[in-house]
Amino acid sequence: MTLSLIAGVGVMVYFRLAGKKTRGTDPAAEMRDQNLSFEPPGSPWTQDDDTRAKLGSPIVLVYKRSDPEAYMAFGAKDYSTRSPRPGELREGLVLPLGRVFEDIRPQPDLANAKWLGQPALAFQFLARWKDGPTVIGKCYAASYKGIGYWAIYWAGENDASGQEPAFDTTLGKFKLLDLRDKWTGKEAEIRSFGGHRLGYQVLDAEGIWSEPDLKTSPPSDIDPKADLRLLGKEKKRGGRDVSEEATLVAVILDDGGGDPLAEATTYIRTYWADKIKDQTDGKMTAELKNRVDELEGDVSNTVDPTAPIARLEMTVPGDKNQRRLIVISAIKMDGKLIVVHSWCAWGERTALEAKLAQIASSLREAK
Repeated sequence: MTLSLIAGVGVMVYFRLAGKKTRGTDPAAEMRDQNLSFEPPGSPWTQDDDTRAKLGSPIVLVYKRSDPEAYMAFGAKDYSTRSPRPGELREGLVLPLGRVFEDIRPQPDLANAKWLGQPALAFQFLARWKDGPTVIGKCYAASYKGIGYWAIYWAGENDASGQEPAFDTTLGKFKLLDLRDKWTGKEAEIRSFGGHRLGYQVLDAEGIWSEPDLKTSPPSDIDPKADLRLLGKEKKRGGRDVSEEATLVAVILDDGGGDPLAEATTYIRTYWADKIKDQTDGKMTAELKNRVDELEGDVSNTVDPTAPIARLEMTVPGDKNQRRLIVISAIKMDGKLIVVHSWCAWGERTALEAKLAQIASSLREAK
């Protein structure tokens, strides 16, 4: 099956956001706030506000046709001071699909996809309407000058390819404007957190970390050898007033003379094994295996890595709530081994794994 790339259609968001364009408006009207112009598809395509409401943010405009039934949905969002993260672009497709479909089966990402002349995330999918038939579709997401654009198309299994010419036509009528040519993103502030007994530091490039009060929450509460404790909170997307949470602890050990990361990993494995035994009076055992899968999640800013990292997946048979992602790094200085040990609940790795890896790999001697 070959379906056309419907990239530029994300432009139509302003059509709904500003309320300045309505049916019958000049189809060549410019969506200036979204740096786009577009011409909506003609008959038999009509706006479908009911489906738009079901899809939710960031989708703001849906077109539908009948006999055969087919849909195309468009969205856009201005991130103002930065470009959308890769995970945010993917999320802008996955979340709307999950609100109307079940048994969603995304296919591998399409290589070298483009949208509005920009590199794009693109993939085909099969899914089933909730309590309904199976559909085939395609998704596209791209960004330009701080704005994210999304487009989703789907139709019944037997009709999807037949609607391709309509999408090809629509594709050619969406164009980027030049209103943001001078736009530049603002670099995020990079904060450092330093050791209390030795001169090391880690760098927070995401603005999610904070250090609790040493008097009320000393690092030694977690590990007698701990010197630094940080708490990370990443607000969940979609408007929910809750956060994914992570913990980072730096411990100071004697230098065992071996590879820093290997020594650190051995220590952390023992730490968690002993901790679970103590918590369960020896009834449960922690199982820790090396994590070799690609990093999940993304970061909005980068720092130069200065320490290698190791990642572990911890499970405790009989207690699914103890499953964790653990990220470790280590350096040697002043005859000691500095070990950074960060972790989060396994279910929150999609939001936090890349961030844990980033701060752990920034471990370095303080300037």
